[in-house]
Amino acid sequence: LELLEDGHPAVLLMDLELPDMHGWALISKLREISTLRDLPIIVIAEHSAPDQQSLAFTVAKVDLYLAKPVSKARLRQNIWMSLQSQMAH
Repeated sequence: LELLEDGHPAVLLMDLELPDMHGWALISKLREISTLRDLPIIVIAEHSAPDQQSLAFTVAKVDLYLAKPVSKARLRQNIWMSLQSQMAH
């Protein structure tokens, strides 16, 4: 969390399964920080459950929700699209 505050990233690519806290908790904390509130977030999750996707888009304001396994090509394309979207704003 401190690294994100200090680093000013253009996009965050994260797995929901983190060692110290769950990904949803991290996203919630990010949304409380004014400088990170609009940070585009791409989430990689173990499953593609409809309720998880709904939570991701409506509550957590995640930009993209990908279910494992994710190919390198698809991941690169989605990161590139997120960066292009950021540059357009």
